[in-house]
Order: sequence, then structure tokens, then C-alpha cells
Amino acid sequence: MSGTTLGKTALLSGNLSERKRQRRTLRLVLISSVLLRLGLAAVTKGYGPDMSCFLAWGEKALEGLPSFYSEGYFADYTPGYIYVLAIIAAVRKLLGIDYYAKASMVLLALIPAICDAVMTWLIYRVGERHIRSHDSLLRLTAFAAFCPALLFDTAIWKQIDGAFLLPMLLCVLFLEEQRYYRSALAFGIALAIKPQALLLGPVMAATFLIPVINAASHGGRAPAVAAKSETVAARSESLAAAILRVIAGTAIALAPALLLGLPFFGFSNLIPGLIAKYTETSASYPYATVNAFNFFAMLGGNWVDQSEKSLIGISWQTLGVFNLIILTSLLIVLTVRLSDQKRFSPALLAAFYTAGIFTFSHRMHERYLLMGVLFTLLAAVLLDDLYLFFAGAGLSLTSFLNIACVYAVANTDDSFLTSETSREFIFIVGAVETAFYLRLAIRTWQLSSGKAKASATVPIPDRTGDEGMAVGNEAAAPHNTAAPNTTGRAAARKSAAEKNAAEKIDRSRRATTQSGSEARNTRSRWELAAVLTLTVMAAMLNFTNLGDTKAPETVVGNPAGTIDVSFNIEGTDAPAMIRVYPEICWEGTFTITSDTTGDEVVNIPLVYTSVFTWQRADFVGEGEGTSFTAHITNASVLEAAVYDGAGNILEVASPATGAEESRAPESNVHGNGMGEGNTSALFDEQELVPQKFDRRNSMYFDEVYHGRTAYEQANGLTIYETTHPPLGKDLIMIGIQIFGMNAFAWRFMPALFGVLIIPLMYLFVKRLTGSGSLAIFTTALFVTDFMRFIESRLSTIDIFTTFFILLSAYGMFCYMDKALHFGVKRAWLPALGSGIAIGLAIAVKWNGAYAGIALAAVYFYVLYRRYGKERFREDFAFSILYGCAFFLLVPFLIYLLSYIPFTWGNLSFGWKDWWDAQVFMYQYHSTNEATNPFSSNWYTWPLLLRPYWYYADYGLPTGMVASIASLGNVVTWTGGMICILDLFWRELKGSASRADHFVLIFYIGQLLPWILVTRTTYAYHYLPISIFGIKAIALVLGEAKLTQQRQRAVMTAILIVSVSLFLVFFPVLAGIPVPAGYGHGLELLKSWGFYL
Repeated sequence: MSGTTLGKTALLSGNLSERKRQRRTLRLVLISSVLLRLGLAAVTKGYGPDMSCFLAWGEKALEGLPSFYSEGYFADYTPGYIYVLAIIAAVRKLLGIDYYAKASMVLLALIPAICDAVMTWLIYRVGERHIRSHDSLLRLTAFAAFCPALLFDTAIWKQIDGAFLLPMLLCVLFLEEQRYYRSALAFGIALAIKPQALLLGPVMAATFLIPVINAASHGGRAPAVAAKSETVAARSESLAAAILRVIAGTAIALAPALLLGLPFFGFSNLIPGLIAKYTETSASYPYATVNAFNFFAMLGGNWVDQSEKSLIGISWQTLGVFNLIILTSLLIVLTVRLSDQKRFSPALLAAFYTAGIFTFSHRMHERYLLMGVLFTLLAAVLLDDLYLFFAGAGLSLTSFLNIACVYAVANTDDSFLTSETSREFIFIVGAVETAFYLRLAIRTWQLSSGKAKASATVPIPDRTGDEGMAVGNEAAAPHNTAAPNTTGRAAARKSAAEKNAAEKIDRSRRATTQSGSEARNTRSRWELAAVLTLTVMAAMLNFTNLGDTKAPETVVGNPAGTIDVSFNIEGTDAPAMIRVYPEICWEGTFTITSDTTGDEVVNIPLVYTSVFTWQRADFVGEGEGTSFTAHITNASVLEAAVYDGAGNILEVASPATGAEESRAPESNVHGNGMGEGNTSALFDEQELVPQKFDRRNSMYFDEVYHGRTAYEQANGLTIYETTHPPLGKDLIMIGIQIFGMNAFAWRFMPALFGVLIIPLMYLFVKRLTGSGSLAIFTTALFVTDFMRFIESRLSTIDIFTTFFILLSAYGMFCYMDKALHFGVKRAWLPALGSGIAIGLAIAVKWNGAYAGIALAAVYFYVLYRRYGKERFREDFAFSILYGCAFFLLVPFLIYLLSYIPFTWGNLSFGWKDWWDAQVFMYQYHSTNEATNPFSSNWYTWPLLLRPYWYYADYGLPTGMVASIASLGNVVTWTGGMICILDLFWRELKGSASRADHFVLIFYIGQLLPWILVTRTTYAYHYLPISIFGIKAIALVLGEAKLTQQRQRAVMTAILIVSVSLFLVFFPVLAGIPVPAGYGHGLELLKSWGFYL
């Protein structure tokens, strides 16, 4: 057999093998997309109003279709999908499935999920004929399968749009193939399901009428219609045939609605009943926009009556009609411009028109953009155009944010999106959606001109090979997307050479890798000096004015009883006010009665938020030895101070009755000893009473939970806060054991971890990019991040979680680096370190497990990359071993050990108690329906729309204010989000480096679970996610085509902005008093209410 024949045989075999691989990948994507949708459907609640209607309509349909649209019964859907809902109701009835059972949720999502998968398959099949790069096709197919807007709509919202969009997609595909009657039938099916199909009507009409117009203008016979697809034969036809097709197509399009509506309305009332139903449904919700984040919503038209005047002086309805006329006119122009070209595309026209109606018309709902998203992605496939893909991806993002926002606020006080936070978010998303649509419109016009060339979606070459890691300005080796032109003998020689030189190649690769690794690990003296400087700066910021180092420590009272303390006021001055410093409180009180009159003169509630926080109350009494009795009920008090009207502390004497009870803390962390059995235990540390009462000597925000619990663990007391695992409180306890129970002590460990995270950030970014300047730049940015600073000076546990997540990710990146170069077996140490760190993160707070999802994704990605390499079986075996030992067993042991302090105050604490604690935590977080005016949904975090208000100082002179709010630095948070979107776009178009993959996985892997969280969430939850946004800034700068000088100029400019913002906002980060005008000037958005 000749060498040429062998070569052809090898090439054919390779193509068949590649085709099988692609089909196998496609099946995996499709099956995964369906299973993911059904899984999410089972664990989420769904959008209540729609879901309830669907379940109720199914049961109503089983009672009889003729009575379905009975008077007074709300059913605003047309007959098409009612049949499916009836089948679902019948299955539920047959199997005895409860109304809101998980199985009911899965049944609702089943048909739309399957339809979504079919649409993905259709896009893939179309792309096989039009997209030159198989890798690009698979990426685009995966994006279609897991398109966030469609995924959320089907799986979480549990809408039926998938079943509606499938015939719409088929309709446009048949138009592309000039199969007019099939297209009309598909359109009719969609119309029978939802009246929104009429949005495509003008595109259908334009496409059907082109042959008619052409035939009329060419003497009764139309010239051949340009066919974009080579599989469709161009043909000419007579005017009569063209007109006949329009009439027949109209009849076919109406047939499904008529046939499916017949059982509902009967023959006599069929047409009037359908007209009334479609008119009624279309006329409902007469508003400028109904939760659709579009141009109208951006202008403030959400839920505004369409008859009211818009900003330009005409009604919203008039403005919408005017825009419809403009869009339809442009559609006609584009149709004419495209009709004479080979790239005439009904899909492109459909994308332009349906997305345009959503953007610029009135009475739009949040999900109406899905149609435009789908058609834009289809047009991108058909034209192999990167710009259209960009527009489709952008519209998909805004549609997802739109739907997710409406879902998140459902059944809350903000269900109509009237809060300032929602208004600002609507404005931002509406503006972005409008911008993406304008990009789509511009590209459509360019393509219609015949001059613009389609920008192929062939991927930009990956800057790393299979084993490469660094992401700086490296030389790129282009991919060879075409089949190699290799003869059989050449292939054989190549195979033999590779086999004989395997060891040399491996040695060379390892030597090269070692060189690259050394470059990433080499740190110059200036880098070390810079890191040390930044660390010292962070330490100075964290520890300066952190809190008082001394506080009262002797205790009077009983958390489960009542203690009476008698005392006399010395001197002639009458008491006017009293300050009390509580220890442990369980819904208790501190009251004072006059021994003379018996009247109660002081009543201070000592609730769970009162612990270690100076309480104030008026004290109306007489001086000159007047006797009083303090009653401490269900609480313990560390100190009290009585003041006269001038604010001076009065001396208190004791009748020394001996009836009082005092104690010292039950551990040796303080050392004041037992009290003397008289009032000296309540008034014995007057020198430690602060002159100014504020955050420096009192707990604030969640310190009353975490700091208190750390104190209880240290003293063997009953533990109050069990809504999070104990490790965070264990760490806080270390500071208390070292320094005593004071503000500096309970904030010491968070402040320390807030400093240690600085050099860790440097090490990570240096490893990630191989660039010392980028690593120093990113570390400096992190020093000026608002939330890092705030959480480091607060006795809460989020800074611990963030530190351990960052450490775990660093270990995983080192593992990936080493495993890809030297094999899994030799990468055991970073894998172990990553497992220990993630175990610590989860033992602090369960949301550490969100990073565990990202760890798992990277871990199996490494195994996937090693597939087909030498010693893969060994790699697979060690991957399983390391995975079970390092990422399951080790974290579990760490989690268990974190509960040791629970046994100090309860020696009987056992396995059942441990398990009950886990059940309580799960139930608390899964069923907690508490509301908070400063809560914020996940989509607002990077935009800084709703900071949590931690602290306010109300003891300042008039005109001065002090406050602390959980802000993020716009440079690191919003800038980081923008860079994450840039990485995501690179991922879609195939130009992302492996470091890009890694950062994206950890950012998205931590953010996505918050979408499913139904309890209240807050801005500080974004801190562990934001650190990967900061890394994205470094990656974008490192991969930008900038000279070294220009790159440094950009970094300097960014740092100047970040530092300036940090200095300007420092008062609201540190609680420093400022003039009220300055403070309120920092409230840049209406939703920022931290100087109330």
C-alpha cells in the first residue's frame, strides 16, 4: 500500500475519531444541561405566581377543557401549553405527588428542559455547516446549553419559555432554509402557546413577501432568491405561486391555535373566543414596562402606567408606538438591503427586531428578551460572526440579571422594584442592555451593507501549551485547526521518533518547566521590600485605634437568676444618668429602685445584643446618701457608673449588707479574682470606665455574636451563637486569652489575619502571572480594598474564611502547576495544603464550601488535562487517593476538632449533640425568613448598591457624625467585575489562558451558589469572591498588549485612584467623626444610607 494511501487512511481515521469525540462531548453537554436543570428545579422554590398558576391550571384542565376559561377564573395563557399542564397534573394525580413537592417542581421543568436541550442540539447541527472551528462550535454550543438566562428561566423560575422558544427557533431555521410551510407551522405552534410569537410576525411577513415583491417587480416572475446555505437551491417562481404561498402559510400558521382551541371554545365560539383570549392576554399589564430592564426602565418607566408622560413629554405608549414604527421601518430597509446578498438571514432580522422591540417598546416583561437572545446566538452561528456572539452573550447576561433580580425580590416588600437599590440596579442593567442591543443593531447594519466581513469565531491561539502556565506577555503559538497534511510514512516516522525520544522530551519539558517555575518563584529584593512595606502598612491600618486594651472584668449577676445590689450615692449631687457594662445576657434587665419610695428609677433591658456594650439610661434620684437597690435579672454585669447632671462620675458607697453575689470569670484569662461580696464588685473598676463610649470599648454589629461566643468558649459558659461552625470563634478566643476581654483582644485575631492575607495575595499573584510588578500592584490594590480593612477591624469571622479560601486556592494552583508538569503523584504536598485550608475555611463558615466547588472543578480539570498522557492510570489512582484523603477526610477531621471548645463547658457533648448542631445550622440558614433593611442580593454586590450599615456614634456634638458601612472599593469590586467579564469573554472566544480559567472558576464557583440562597444576604458575603476579581485585574493588565512603560503607567493611575478613594472614604471605613456635610457627601447613591 502506498504512503499516500496510508496517509489518507490515517487522516480519515483521525477525522472519524475526532467526530466521535465531538459527538460524545455533545451528548455529555446535552445530558448535563438537562440534569442540571432538573436538579436545580428540585432544590429551588420557583417563581410563586407563575408556578402556582401552572399547577392550578393543570388541575383545572383535568376537570374539563370546555369550562377551563370560565368567567371569573384567572387564566391568561392561551390553549397551547394547557395540554402539557394537564398531562403533568394527571401524572401528579396518578403518582400521588403533593402540590409543592420536589417532584412537582421537576415535572414542571421537564418539558422546557428537554426543549432547551433540543434547541442546543439544533444550534450545534447548524453550526457544523457554518462554523469552521470545531472548538469554537463546542464552546458556543456549551454556552447555548448553559446560557444563564435560559437556565435560570427553566430551572429556577420554572417558566415554560423553553417549550415556546423551540418552535420559534424551528420557525426561523426553516425560514433560513426557505421551507416556508414548515416555518409557518412552527410559528403557529408557538403562537398557540404564547401570543408573544407575534413579535416575530413582521419578520415572517417580510420573508414571505420578498418573493412576491420580486416577482411583481420582474414582470410576474421573481429571480432566484439568494440562499445563504449551499444546501438550499435558489429558485425562481411566478407571482401567483408567491402569493399562494403567503395565503397558505397564513392558514398553516393559524391552524394550530384553531385546532388546539377547539376543545376549549367549541365550533360556534372558536374564532370569537380565541380573538377575545389573545386580545385580553395582549392587553394585560398596560404599563411602560413590567420588570423589563430596558431603555424604558432605564428612564424610570417600570410599573408606570403607559398613559403617563415620559421624560420627553409624550406618553410611554406613544413613545413605544413611535419606536415600533421606527424599528419596523428599519426592518424593511434591512430586508431590502439583505435580500440581494448571499448572507440574507431571517435569523439576523429576527434578532434585530425582537431584541429591538424589547429594548425600545412599551409593555415588555422581563422574559421577553429571551427570544432576542436566542435569535442573536443563532445568527452568530449561521454567519460565524464573533461580533454577533458578543452581542448575544451580552444580552444573555442582562436578561439573566433581569430575571434573577425579579425572582429575588418576589414576595418581598420590594416586589415592584421601588427601592433605591432596585432603581439603581434597573438603571445600570437597562443601560447595559440598551448598549448591547445597539451593538447588535450596528453589526446588523454593517452586514446588510455587503462591505463588512463576518468576524469568524475561530479561537485566538491559546498563549499556553498543554503544559504551560504563565500568562504574561508571552509569545503565542497558533493552533492548527485544520487536519494535518501528513503521509502514512511521515506519521509512522513521527510516532517512532516520539516513542524513542520520550525520555528526552520529558527531561526537556521538565527543565523548561523548572525554569518557568523558578521565574515565578524568584523574588527580587525590591519585591520583598515592597511586600514588607505593604504588610507593615496594612498592620498599621488594622491595629491603629483598633480598640481599648483594658475593660472591666469582675462580674456581678447570674445569667439565669436575679441578684440584688444595694448602694448609696455619696455627696450632695443627685444622679442623672447611669452607664452599665453587661457581660452575658439572656433577655434580662438591669433595674434600680429607690429604697425610700420604692419607685423604679432605672430600667435597662439587657438583651442578647447588649453584651460587652456600654448601656445608658436616665437615673432620676436624690443624692446625699440616698439608698438604692439594683436588680440584675437573667444577666451579668461587669461594671456600672453613676453620673450627675454635669457628666461627672458620682462616688457610690455600700451599706455592706453582704447580700450581693459577685464572681470572676470561670477561667484564668483575667485574674481579678472573686469579688468582695459587696458593691465594690459592681463599682470596683471605675478607673476603667471610658470617658467616651464608642466602638473602641463596646461591641457592635455581629461582634455581639462571635466575640461573645469566643468569650463563652474561653470561660466554659453556655455557648450562644451556633449558627456557624466554631473555628472562627476559636480563633477570636486566642486573642481574648492573650489580652483579656477587651475590644482590642476580641478584634486582635481578625486584624492579624487581615495583615497576613497581604503577603499571601502577593505570593498568589506572583505565581499566577510570573510578574513581580503585577503582584506588587495587585497586593497594593488589596491593601486599599475597603472591605478587607473593615472586616479586619471587626470581631467577626468573614476575614478568616476569606484568608483560608485564598490559601486553599493558592495550594490548588500550585497543585495544578506541579501535577500538569510532573504528574499527580509528585503534587501531593500542595494538594494536602489546599485540603487543610479548605477544611479550615468550612470550619469557620459553611460558605467556604462554595470555594470547595471551585476546588473540585479545578481538581478534575487537572485530571482531564492528564488524560491520554503517560502514566495516566497512575495519575488517576493518586487523584482518587488524594481527593478522598486530602479533600474529604482531612477537612472532616478539622471540622470535628473545631468543636473541642464545646466540651469545655459541657463534658457530655457527644456525637448526637454534634449532629444536632449541624441540623440546627442547616435549618437556620435554609428556613430563615428574617428581613433586614440593609440586606442586598448577590447581583448588587460588585456594583456597591447596598452597603450594610455596621455602626453609628450617637454621642457626638451637633453637626458631627461617625459611621461604619460595609463598602467595597469601586476599583477592586466594580473594576474586578469588569475584568472578570473580560476573562469570561476570552473564555467564550477561546483565547483564555489557564490562569484565566482558574480565576474564573473560583469567582463564578463562589458567586453562583448565592443565586440559590433564599435567606437575606449582605454585601460582606462578597469579600471571598472579590479577591478573585482583583486577580482578574492583574490578568487583564498582564495580557494586555501594552509596553512595559505603558503598563506601569496604567498600574500607577489605577493605584492613585484606589488610594485616593480609600483616603476619601476612610472616615466611613474606620468610624472617624467628621462634619455632617462631609459624611453625607460620601453617600454617592440614594441607596447608601450609612449616615442616617
